[in-house]
Amino acid sequence: MVCERDRDNNSTMMLDALSSQREKDLHDWQQSESEASYWIERLCPPDGLVCDPFLGSGTTAAAATKLGRKWIGFEIDADTAKIASARLSQ
Repeated sequence: MVCERDRDNNSTMMLDALSSQREKDLHDWQQSESEASYWIERLCPPDGLVCDPFLGSGTTAAAATKLGRKWIGFEIDADTAKIASARLSQ
């Protein structure tokens, strides 16, 4: 994929700061699904693959799924992986 960027092309501009509601109900380090969706939509093409090397509670994977993207994630903690698995199998 080739990205062409220039200052006059607003289609490639992205926010450098995001603000969303706090989401910490599944994991202490849980991030906002709306923030994950924002970045996935802008940085991953529809036929791309989202990779999350620190899956945690599965926020990035949940956002990728809702956006129709394929994803792969890795989580070292077995208990946290179970939380993500339950979340993503709903």
